[in-house]
Amino acid sequence: MNSGYREEVNLLTKYETYIMQLCRALNRQYSKEAAINVVVNFIYRKIGFRAMYIDAIEENKTLIVNRASKGFQAIHEEKYFDIKENYGVFNSKLPIPEYKKTLFFEDKIDINTAFPMLNEKINAGSLLSTPVFSQSKLVGLLIIYSPENSTKIPLELQGLAKLVTRELTAVFSRIERQNLEFENMLGLTALENILLYSNEDSTEGEIDPLDKIVHIISRTTGMKKCTLALLDENEEFLLPHFSTFNKRDHVKDIKYPIDRTKTKDHTAIIAIETKKPVIVHDALSDPRCDPLLAMELGIYSNITLPILNVYGKAIGVMYLDNGQYETYSERQVRFLEIIARHIGLIVSNMEYIGDLKLWSKYDGLTGLLNRRAFESIYEEIYKIYRYSEDKFSILMIDIDNFKSTNDQYGHQMGDKVLKNVAKCVCENVRSKDVIARYGGEEIIVILKDIGKERGKDIAERIRLSIENLSVDGIKVTVSIGIATFGVDSYNKDNLIYLADKCLYEAKSIGKNQVNYI
Repeated sequence: MNSGYREEVNLLTKYETYIMQLCRALNRQYSKEAAINVVVNFIYRKIGFRAMYIDAIEENKTLIVNRASKGFQAIHEEKYFDIKENYGVFNSKLPIPEYKKTLFFEDKIDINTAFPMLNEKINAGSLLSTPVFSQSKLVGLLIIYSPENSTKIPLELQGLAKLVTRELTAVFSRIERQNLEFENMLGLTALENILLYSNEDSTEGEIDPLDKIVHIISRTTGMKKCTLALLDENEEFLLPHFSTFNKRDHVKDIKYPIDRTKTKDHTAIIAIETKKPVIVHDALSDPRCDPLLAMELGIYSNITLPILNVYGKAIGVMYLDNGQYETYSERQVRFLEIIARHIGLIVSNMEYIGDLKLWSKYDGLTGLLNRRAFESIYEEIYKIYRYSEDKFSILMIDIDNFKSTNDQYGHQMGDKVLKNVAKCVCENVRSKDVIARYGGEEIIVILKDIGKERGKDIAERIRLSIENLSVDGIKVTVSIGIATFGVDSYNKDNLIYLADKCLYEAKSIGKNQVNYI
């Protein structure tokens, strides 16, 4: 039996009850902080020495007093330093490899050499530092110490400290696995919520759901980067608008041609043509890839999945890029295919809803804006002009004797007359002016930056143009009322009321004329 094994057996025998209690207590913990508290209090209450845990970050040689060492405060009858104020206070003074060893100091000078800023606070007379590892990397130090002029830490405590840190390492690994599983579960739940995304639930200014998806997929799958690239209108290029690559990588700024003669990376082209995933295990040597681009972006393996719309037509691809060489299981690929299929449905739905939103702004018969859209635009125009000295005029146009036309020639002919009148109005105003079907046979026009006199001229031009109009031999005329913002009224609702009032006055005095205040 070697001396190290014999020493551990002796320790287990001496502290058997305490160690069993510690193990049982640690097995009940579900957070790193709780496990540290258990250890810190165990060492003080059962062994009789003070303890604390320090997080170690190898990359920048930083030693951080863990917030969970609050138990360290509770066990100090006299002075102790405030953990919150001193969180992350000092860098390591010895080379990091030295802290990976068990360090035992009985001299204050040696303690100050290894932990100078820390010892200013705890004023230790003897100190034992035991490393805690995770995946062969130093992640923390368990510090056991005794204040100056008090009982020194016995040498045999080194073995106990090693046992404790071994248990702590095992608990940390278990908690880390559980946290990872929980995070993945949350990620999948969030992904499910996005896959069930409804455009009706979106609000203005909200992050695009496709942008959410690529970020969640990247986190959930553990892949380095995720990019969703959709075909342009002419289906000549892939446009990677949604990506987890940083802006400095310029991925989103590039158009990827769908032509084998114009690109070295054929994975997307193959995925679109075959409508099947393209799996690359080595992006630096696979002839279907561009090795220089892969090297520049740090990609070693990837999966490219086609995005299909509701009709089964390819509309883009989803790239999942990995920063290491990897093989992909059938289950992984199947899972990603399901996600890609749902993304295709979302894109199709967004296009359809987008079309509906566009169509919902316009009147189906005349092609003019409808009243609801007009009122929304009018509100915005009013906000611009109400604090300005600029003017705008409103024309309220109504077809004369329209009911008689419907009664005599039928509603189809009435519709034809209305469409021709609408076209005639559009031909006599500018593209920046607003034209809408206000209701029935009424058309309303906002003439931007047009005052009373010019408004009268434009209204008269419209009236004469329609007077010369013949729809299948039917003569058509209109009456027009005018009101000007900043002249007739500053109130948007009253302005329409006045234009409407002028219109009906025009009708009452003979029709086929322009009337104004």
